[in-house]
Amino acid sequence: MYFIRTIVRLSHLVIHIGAGLLQVAYARFTYGPQWYETGWGIAAERRWMQRACRILAVRIKTCGMVSAVRGTLFVANHISWLDIITLASVIETRFLAKDNVRSWPLIGALTASVGSLFIVRGRYFVIKKVAAEIKHTLNRGRSVLIFPEGTTTDGRTIGRFHSGLFKAVSEDDHFVQPIALSYFRAGRPDPHAPYIGSDTFLAHLFRIASQEVTDVTISFTPPIYTAPLMRNAIADLAQAQIRNARGEQAAMPVQAAAGLVA
Repeated sequence: MYFIRTIVRLSHLVIHIGAGLLQVAYARFTYGPQWYETGWGIAAERRWMQRACRILAVRIKTCGMVSAVRGTLFVANHISWLDIITLASVIETRFLAKDNVRSWPLIGALTASVGSLFIVRGRYFVIKKVAAEIKHTLNRGRSVLIFPEGTTTDGRTIGRFHSGLFKAVSEDDHFVQPIALSYFRAGRPDPHAPYIGSDTFLAHLFRIASQEVTDVTISFTPPIYTAPLMRNAIADLAQAQIRNARGEQAAMPVQAAAGLVA
């Protein structure tokens, strides 16, 4: 049964990705290369992500309120490539992704086409340049989401938050909203959701598609005003809020969001 379920879902996903690429081509022709900045583009991207969640049976629950401030820097703990799809289905933002995402089958081309920012980790001059690009994007009133751990974890713990990219907002008039992500199965951390170690994208995609349902909780914590803060302090505060939210999530009331309705 699970084999049939996997094949059906993957077939639907491939069709959905193909339709998305065609939609991008139409949008570029109609609205120009920055089509994703238009109201139509923003709405189309969210609808695409919500549909992808439904195809993969990702059930999303949210806690808290999304920052209403234009040009917010969202920061989240990182567990899987699913993080991007689930977050993009509930918030309007551009994402910062690893440069190797560009090479993923079909998904890479789609990610690049919606205005994502890319980074090669571990190179200071690159981090400095990307931080400047993030700052420019925020100053134009567009939000950006980053994963300060710089890699994925097993979902049970949170890695150290690197402060380099927080240079984009330190000692400046901006808001940072930490977002806590947790994947559950039968009330416990989901062992299938983390995309870590020797996992390949395709193998992990097959694993997710074979599951009956994947539950993720997204907790929006209070925004941090960054004007008086250095980048290390912002990173530490964001990490502390996410750790606290993940510890409280199981007992907090939640509301159904995109994906499957609980």
